Amino acid sequence: MINPIALAVPFFLAAIAIEAALAPRFYRFNDAISALMCGVGQQATGVFLHAALLVPYAALEAATPGRLHGPAAWVVGMIGVDLMYYAWHRWTHESNLGWATHVVHHQSETYNLAIALRQSLTSALSSAPFYLPLALFGVPTSVFALCAALNTLYQFWIHTEAIGRLPAWAEAVLNTPSHHRVHHAVNPRYLDKNYAGILIVWDRLFGTFEPESEQPVYGTVKPTRSFDPVVANLHWLGVIARDTLDGRGLDRLRVWWKHPGWRPGNLPAWPDPASALAARTGFYDPVLPAGSVPYVLVHFLAVGLLMEAALLLPDAAPWPARAGLALHALLAGSSFAARFEGRPWWTKLEAARLVTLPAVWMAALGPVPAAIAAVLALASLGWITAEARLRLPRTT
Repeated sequence: MINPIALAVPFFLAAIAIEAALAPRFYRFNDAISALMCGVGQQATGVFLHAALLVPYAALEAATPGRLHGPAAWVVGMIGVDLMYYAWHRWTHESNLGWATHVVHHQSETYNLAIALRQSLTSALSSAPFYLPLALFGVPTSVFALCAALNTLYQFWIHTEAIGRLPAWAEAVLNTPSHHRVHHAVNPRYLDKNYAGILIVWDRLFGTFEPESEQPVYGTVKPTRSFDPVVANLHWLGVIARDTLDGRGLDRLRVWWKHPGWRPGNLPAWPDPASALAARTGFYDPVLPAGSVPYVLVHFLAVGLLMEAALLLPDAAPWPARAGLALHALLAGSSFAARFEGRPWWTKLEAARLVTLPAVWMAALGPVPAAIAAVLALASLGWITAEARLRLPRTT
């Protein structure tokens, strides 16, 4: 079955381009590319990690005597997926281990449609156990997979500041842009609120609902301050690991399931959310080096086209090629971030990526795309070599 998310990607990108053109104040190029590269990385690794969800689900379904059919399967599937999504989503915000698998989605200090695609590499692993009960209720694997995809697709459009409040009936029942802006904000009154996927009724029912009543400030209480998707995915795991090593006694274990605001008793407490918000001095937004926008945009589109082709033709590439594709997507995200942040070693990292580019395209799609990649790589190597020479200090 073709991945529904892959089919939707061109429409996602078109909607992002339209929003960016009509409301550029909601976007920063470096932040948007970082978000999109997180999504590319998640989809690239998803061909491996999604098996962690579907294989045990299918096994449990096969061992379950009863099985739903027809409309009942779809009704139970859609409502059940949405409820289980709420449970998983709430856990990811209320435990350190869960936060490590979800924090990527919240790291951006802007809020726009691109942020919907900013996803963690490990979210499929952490969410898998939450959906397994649906198999016991008789929801077939194929129905579950499509319901989960539809739940994800719905949530794309609510990541925007361009849409205000909807009619009262919609705000009462559905997760809307207004409700989800609250969820992405670090305002103290908004923290750990509005976990819904499609139906906001779960938050109203379980006491986690908060209406939008003040201007949201986006990001995380403890900012990552990096555009690198690899750093984004590993950052909070590093925080937990350090607290585990530095903590004492059972606190070394507690840190993994305690709230992200908790620390072992022998360590300094994190600043409270209100103090952290008051101490903010602005966005993490280093000045873009000259030429960054056209260069990164061209290569982002190349990476995106490669990923889209690989996702729409899932049987075309063998597993080793898919693994290489996933690693190369992460390398591209790191290289783009190094460019945005003015890292002195960016030229070497990008050269390494470009040298391997034709081989990755060859393994994934064949000789014609590989030839195109070779032309792109040679032209880009020439460009960055010329740029490096221009930046060398001159002697007299």
